Amino acid sequence: MNSSNEEELNFYYLYKSIYALNNIGLREYARELGLEINFGL
Repeated sequence: MNSSNEEELNFYYLYKSIYALNNIGLREYARELGLEINFGL
């Protein structure tokens, strides 16, 4: 493999892990936002 392929793979795994963390964070945020909206009404 040449270096550009390795860089793409590293970026892919980094992106996947960041995306997974963001997914968890967004789910928590959406849940809290939903609770705020429900209590706001």
